[in-house]
Amino acid sequence: MLSYPKIDAASVDLIERFLEQVPVIESSPVINADAIELRRKSGLEVPDAIIAASARFLGIRLMTADKDFKKLDGDLDLLLYTQ
Repeated sequence: MLSYPKIDAASVDLIERFLEQVPVIESSPVINADAIELRRKSGLEVPDAIIAASARFLGIRLMTADKDFKKLDGDLDLLLYTQ
């Protein structure tokens, strides 16, 4: 988000304040193994597979605007944001 070329200073500030409140989880062998399996099964890019595996590990819904996650239909509690 912060690397978006047209981002303005107010948006940077808002995103940084939001990210300060987001917990960071460490990867684990369980998450890594699931990410590998999800990548094999769906062809997701590695970062997306890690994100999906982390959400599954935590038992939480993944909210995203990235349509690539639709490849995991039924394998992930997904809320796809559309405009």
